[in-house]
Amino acid sequence: MKITSKQLAWLSFGLVWAVLIWMWTGGEEGKWRGGAIKGTDLRQHELAGRLWNEGQRELLYRDHQFGKAFGPDDPQLERFNYVYSPFVAWTASWFDNWSRESRYLGWWLVSVAALAASIGLWTRAFPEEKLTASDWAYVFGCPSLFFILTAFQNTTLTLLAVVSGILLLRRGLPLAAGLALAGSLYKPSLAPYIGLMLLVAGHWKAVAGLVFGGICWIAACLACGGWDLTVLWAEALAGMLNGGQITNPKTNVSMVGFVETVGLPRPIGWILGIGTLGGCAYWLRLCPRPPEAAVFCGLLAWLLGASYVPHYEWLLGLPLLALHRAWLYSPGWTWWLLGLLAFASGIAAGVSMVAPACVLWLLVSWLFKKKAQPGA
Repeated sequence: MKITSKQLAWLSFGLVWAVLIWMWTGGEEGKWRGGAIKGTDLRQHELAGRLWNEGQRELLYRDHQFGKAFGPDDPQLERFNYVYSPFVAWTASWFDNWSRESRYLGWWLVSVAALAASIGLWTRAFPEEKLTASDWAYVFGCPSLFFILTAFQNTTLTLLAVVSGILLLRRGLPLAAGLALAGSLYKPSLAPYIGLMLLVAGHWKAVAGLVFGGICWIAACLACGGWDLTVLWAEALAGMLNGGQITNPKTNVSMVGFVETVGLPRPIGWILGIGTLGGCAYWLRLCPRPPEAAVFCGLLAWLLGASYVPHYEWLLGLPLLALHRAWLYSPGWTWWLLGLLAFASGIAAGVSMVAPACVLWLLVSWLFKKKAQPGA
């Protein structure tokens, strides 16, 4: 009996969740569960809120003191700063008196609500494109979602900001779209890539909205943390980009993760990342495209070109479902398989192969589409 792509996607959906639940609850608990909880975003926010209320705010960003407080006996956290903005830490301080169980439940509910809202906005942005079984399997079968919901990560909040921006762009509200995209600046790594692609495509109003949103973020940081703390945060971000903060190459899906896991010098990863950024910009300028294409290219350039992109962030590939339908020749579940590769190759095999595999897949898909439809 022939297995269809939808059946394969749903079968993979079941297998992924079965394997990951076993990892979380079974004999590998010490290795998998402990590691997942140890580095959770929520636990970082818990500590940041407590340090804020105790008047030790500089420990968030100075000399990796945050990592030493976060995991005093963990050598992996010897070079680790809190890279979220002072405004996020100030917000976390409001929940410092909550029990851990209440914080976990609240965070989980917010994450699920953000995912549901993202899917709802997506269907409004693209009413002509009905989500298929393969799409649903991608969303709920991708290993990324398991880690996001069980290790309390921020990804669904970022997804909500991105999808909101796409919806507003498609409705002809570029300034508002830029402001919505600026919501992702709570962890300012993705927005610059999207902003650059919007600039390349000539969507000035969207860029202006994004810049204004960034100014609002900085103003909020200055208001709650002051100038010195905001400067320390900026220095911590710069240190992370320069490799000054410890990361796990095996879980890094970008080009930098690939070159580090195969033993090549880190600068080669930067060169490949810049090449990916240039390739996205070139494709965007080939012929007129709708404004959301710039957001898709920004997402793609960030996933493959940033210095550190954890494997669970692959869920942000959800908006790219429209990209492969409109301009690439391939079924949707192939992107899902790349998400599985992001997990399996890095964590299980120790080599982060997803970046070169994704670039190869994109080139082949684009060439097939271009051959069938010139100018695509």
